Amino acid sequence: MSAAAGRLRRDTAGMVFTSRHTAPPPWRGQVLFLLRHALIGFALAGLFVAAVLWSNAFGLGDLLLAAAGHPLPLLLLWFFTGLTLGSVQMGVAVMGLGEDSDAL
Repeated sequence: MSAAAGRLRRDTAGMVFTSRHTAPPPWRGQVLFLLRHALIGFALAGLFVAAVLWSNAFGLGDLLLAAAGHPLPLLLLWFFTGLTLGSVQMGVAVMGLGEDSDAL
């Protein structure tokens, strides 16, 4: 085993780095946690918009598909619904961090 191999370490994500380099920032895992849950919220928003188009509730599906700037109203509905559902999903995930599974 060489001297350089003795200085190799692994971080929590399994990435190899040497002792000469600094470890990844400690907040990286927290940011990835929030990003993952925000993306879950945006996926749920996509399902919601698809359900609105499919059900055509109050003629909203026809109105969105017949709009002059066709993709823009649909994109805006998805984006702002995604912001709302993503924020709710992140909030629920953060509040659920402190729960004990034995208490349920």
